[in-house]
Amino acid sequence: MKKLLGAAAIAALVAGAASADVSININGRVRGNAAEWKLASEEENASLYASLDAENEDTVVASAASDTLSFNASNEYAGVKFTFSNNMTGSVGFDSYTAWLKFGNLKLDLGNGGKRSIGRVTGDQNHVSLLEANLSGKGVVSTGSDAAGWEWNTVTYGNSGKLGINKQIASFGNDVNNLNTSKLHYGLEYPVVDGLTLKAYLNKASGAWSTQDDDGNTTTTVNSQWSFEAEYKMADTVQLALDAKIIHRQQAFGLYVKPLMVENLDAVLGFTFARDAKTAHAIDKTNTYWAVDARARYAVSDAMAFTLFANLTGYGDIYSTNKDEADLESGLALDLTGNFTYTVNDLAKVFVEAEYATLTFDSDYQKGLWGEDEDIVPTAFTTQLGAILTAGKGATVTPALRLTVAGLGLDKDAGYAQGMLISLPIVTRVCL
Repeated sequence: MKKLLGAAAIAALVAGAASADVSININGRVRGNAAEWKLASEEENASLYASLDAENEDTVVASAASDTLSFNASNEYAGVKFTFSNNMTGSVGFDSYTAWLKFGNLKLDLGNGGKRSIGRVTGDQNHVSLLEANLSGKGVVSTGSDAAGWEWNTVTYGNSGKLGINKQIASFGNDVNNLNTSKLHYGLEYPVVDGLTLKAYLNKASGAWSTQDDDGNTTTTVNSQWSFEAEYKMADTVQLALDAKIIHRQQAFGLYVKPLMVENLDAVLGFTFARDAKTAHAIDKTNTYWAVDARARYAVSDAMAFTLFANLTGYGDIYSTNKDEADLESGLALDLTGNFTYTVNDLAKVFVEAEYATLTFDSDYQKGLWGEDEDIVPTAFTTQLGAILTAGKGATVTPALRLTVAGLGLDKDAGYAQGMLISLPIVTRVCL
């Protein structure tokens, strides 16, 4: 009976879209790890083979398999797209849904899914790439109170995340240029003059805003986060986006610049600032975050390209361990990632990547996570060599050899050790 209902639903969708351009896309990926060697002290060395997904907690590199089915339909005044996902564990779920319609120049956009006006310079990102940590968001660090207690921790440390605030440090300020969250949104876009478009969106908030008047008798509640953007684009010259996200006592702002005048260059420079006013115990506090994010890809030829990501994030976080006192912790996170890609022929590409990440901090709270040595500056370096083997359009196998050296900067005399991780990730993808 369920199969009959499913067939009837698909038939109804196709029939209803008879006047639209229709496409159906199927995307399947299995992202595994052929082998992984963790090298530290003799007591902590370990080997792992044939890990097919992230369900195995012993693996650092492998991540979950994924499979999506997307349906698209559009015409000159409206469009719709929805995607179902399957993580290959037996469950199929809703992934995203977006729809749009136009009344003249006024565009209404609604649904559930991301929307950003400026790209993230990911032309050479692949399925094991260090660009945006595509294989896995996990970083690799060294921790321990003494040499015998050294261990690998798969915490989110290395990659700087998407344009803007480091997503491992400030979730609200992350990716400000993405006006829509993964939750329900409703927005308006209107080109006020040639090249300038104003946008306003409501995004379903995780919690309602509630305020009361001075006498406490009137309560006002808002159930959505607000997002705004002014986008200006001058053909073959520059594209600018000024963004803001507001939800009660949290505000985030971003300015993004994309030069268009240099041939073969895809680049973005982003500045972000976020403010988060909270109350911990009886102490009012305001945390601030900022970031500078520069990205550039230059195509030397049709076959050869270089990509560089650079992100510097700073933060000041007021926290309290009891109801009477507040302490300030602050720090900087630096992330540099480079990629070189060369197309050998229609069947193969090769790439070389490297990433350097370091984190500094000044609070006793953070130092406690790493030990008592005040000179410790956690640093990680990763490099990898890989290939993209193509059977045909949308069908690839991507193997790589990756080396991560973690714990650089840790003081061995204080009982800390450096460690190495050698891994052989491999991703198979079919997109039709």
